[in-house]
Amino acid sequence: MSFQHIEGWLTEDEGLRLESHASQCRELIVEIGSYRGRSSLYIAKGIEGSTFNPIFYSIDPHAGIGVNGHNFDADDLAACYHNFAAHPEFGQHIRKLVMRSDQAAPLCENRSIDMLFVDGDHSYEGVTDDLCRYLPRMKQGGCVILHDWYLDSVRTATYQFDCLVYGDQVDNMKVCGVNHGQS
Repeated sequence: MSFQHIEGWLTEDEGLRLESHASQCRELIVEIGSYRGRSSLYIAKGIEGSTFNPIFYSIDPHAGIGVNGHNFDADDLAACYHNFAAHPEFGQHIRKLVMRSDQAAPLCENRSIDMLFVDGDHSYEGVTDDLCRYLPRMKQGGCVILHDWYLDSVRTATYQFDCLVYGDQVDNMKVCGVNHGQS
């Protein structure tokens, strides 16, 4: 099932990669930035098809953050909830957190996150803050997926973190592993 009918910038190949990675997660998946829910539903579809049932936090304040020339608002949040309700078999897996990523971080224990999808504030400072806040909460060998890799701000912010092991790229999405080194 494709979710390309939902407004957003995620390609189908990117969505299928999110679905695939989500299907392998055991404990916790965190998505920063959901817009109208396209990426959330691909991730939830991966959970639905899995033998595991990880917790999935979809974090987005849906207020005032301008990305790609769009300012997000309550209409986007309403559309997100509508899209989740239209696909209840997948929407049931999503714990929607309407807050900023810094407010949601305390909900995640250190070394508990299997997969982190970063598609929120695309500024250098925003990506840096999200990675500073969430990388310590990643499991050893976890998966960090960064959307809009073509943006200098996303790439430049990411390069400062030695624990990221760069993997493949699908369209505008970069997949990285996490290596915390010796514990």
